[in-house]
Amino acid sequence: MENALDEKYYSEIEDVIKLSLCTKVNYDVLRAIAYELNQGYSFEDAIEDLNIDKGDTLSLFKISYKQKNGCSNWEHFNWAPRTKELPKLLKFSLMSNVTGHKIGYFSFMDGDIQYDANNDIFFVPSEKIKYNFDEDYINLPGNKTYTYIDEDKENAKLESVIIGKMAMEN
Repeated sequence: MENALDEKYYSEIEDVIKLSLCTKVNYDVLRAIAYELNQGYSFEDAIEDLNIDKGDTLSLFKISYKQKNGCSNWEHFNWAPRTKELPKLLKFSLMSNVTGHKIGYFSFMDGDIQYDANNDIFFVPSEKIKYNFDEDYINLPGNKTYTYIDEDKENAKLESVIIGKMAMEN
């Protein structure tokens, strides 16, 4: 896209990538969008003028995350990156590496998801992530409890959050 787009419009590339996650785009569509952007139109005006589906439907995504304590997990969720709705809160489980149980969750707003063009991934900046921990103990089988400490909570925080589109199953 960069070779067809004037450098002063490079900031619009992220919107084009998000569009491609929600609707099919081909080379001709990309060329037409680049042409419109080079004429000075905003991305929103360009896709409206070209009568391109905005792709405001939900798509299935996979979030992979790794905690500092070594627990790795992934979950799927529905997200529509092109919608202009109010930001939606997304919540995912935090696990204990001692007991393997859920000890809380992390959350972020869907508007906090960013695209890294160099690595072709979506991610959530660490400063946008909020943490909520359950009570200070976990009920274990056999009426036993494990009380976790501040160090457990600190180690449960995230090293990375990567988001990718999942293929829809038939």
